[in-house]
Amino acid sequence: MDTSWKKILRFSLPMTFIGIAEMLTTLIDMLWVNYFIKDPNALAAIRVSFSYTMLIEAILVGFAAAMLIYISQNFSSGNKKGANDALRTTVGAIMTFGIISGAVGLLLLGLLGNLFGANEATINYSQQYLRPLLLGFVFIIMNNFLLILPRYFEKLKVVYYALVILIVTNIIITPILMLYFERNDYSLIAAAGLGTLISNVFSLAYLVWLIFYKDYLEININKKYLIPKMSFSLIRRNFSFISSQIFNNLTLSTSTFLYILILSYYPEQAFNVFAIGSYIFMLAGVFAQNFSFSLLPLVSRLKGEGKIAEINQIVKKMVSVLAVYSVVIVGFLYLFRVSIAEIVVSSEIVLYFVQFIEIYSMPWILGNISMIFIFLYSGSGDAKASMYLIISNMYIIVLTSILIIPHMYEDLVIGVFFALAIIQVLTLINSYALYLTGRWKKNYIIESEGVS
Repeated sequence: MDTSWKKILRFSLPMTFIGIAEMLTTLIDMLWVNYFIKDPNALAAIRVSFSYTMLIEAILVGFAAAMLIYISQNFSSGNKKGANDALRTTVGAIMTFGIISGAVGLLLLGLLGNLFGANEATINYSQQYLRPLLLGFVFIIMNNFLLILPRYFEKLKVVYYALVILIVTNIIITPILMLYFERNDYSLIAAAGLGTLISNVFSLAYLVWLIFYKDYLEININKKYLIPKMSFSLIRRNFSFISSQIFNNLTLSTSTFLYILILSYYPEQAFNVFAIGSYIFMLAGVFAQNFSFSLLPLVSRLKGEGKIAEINQIVKKMVSVLAVYSVVIVGFLYLFRVSIAEIVVSSEIVLYFVQFIEIYSMPWILGNISMIFIFLYSGSGDAKASMYLIISNMYIIVLTSILIIPHMYEDLVIGVFFALAIIQVLTLINSYALYLTGRWKKNYIIESEGVS
């Protein structure tokens, strides 16, 4: 496989665009909600809503991630029958448990008010926004899976077209629905949620047609793969790896959920600055995050082909790319930190926002680099190492830091900022140390052609 800069960047672009598309769908909803409703509680509700959906989809996402790695490694090593059986099993699981997850999410909606420290208006908006999303949750999770699948076979064009359909449909359908709901005295924020669901359905229909009816990926599959059918023997043979990925994703989602939850009980200034500041860093880091995530298909494919040396070369090149990219972004944010603060936050917390940029910027670079080593182990199939990184990084480091470090400072708000910065530093040290052990080079999940 070509490991030039151009090849690496080209392979990472689809996931980057998927990340941008997800942020754009959220932004589109926020813009139209702000235009029609004009209530800050409604905007806050969207942020609460996505924390909730991330938590309930964790098991499915973890299962799909494990199966994609299995599919790629076995397909690349020549075990195409095993790879196809795994694909059919994955599709069946997503359909079956996607429906179950949506139903469970609907049943647990009433608990939102007990979990978050948000006011009653925000919780009510969240529940209204989430109902249509959870009713069609299986379509959303299936669309997300099919957006990622073509990357493992380097069929990138279909991903771009599907994302265009997703965004354009959302831009057009959401305001139309909100106008209709407004005239009929229905919930406006529910219309925004319904618009997001419909845009996912349009994107999903396009992907299903190409992948299952036209065999666009050229892996010998057809529409019969859409009929739920799971190979439980395959799941049993790979139970350790699959369960580790589910556990990793579940603990990651739970940790992120707890992370936001804990911060919501610190001083209001700290949470407000973090909420806005983290979104800015997320926008700035959308390339970094998804560029790192592209290691999953790259590593799984190369390990299937036995090209360990090339994986090491890719890791080194990706570290260089992210380091340069992150330094440029941080330089821009630091240079214009005061101007940015005056635009995005109220005058009462401008100083705190500037201090957040100053404290968090450099450690953020290290956090970006650490993602490379984390995704390297996820793609390698090393269940124990992946589990270790999740537990140590997302629980031991994150939760202990955010619970203890802020109280070491006279100003609790500044203490929160330093805690967030220290988390990034410790995460890199921990992840790089595991990379140096070389565990990722070993074979864990490749099977022979005869095993299926």
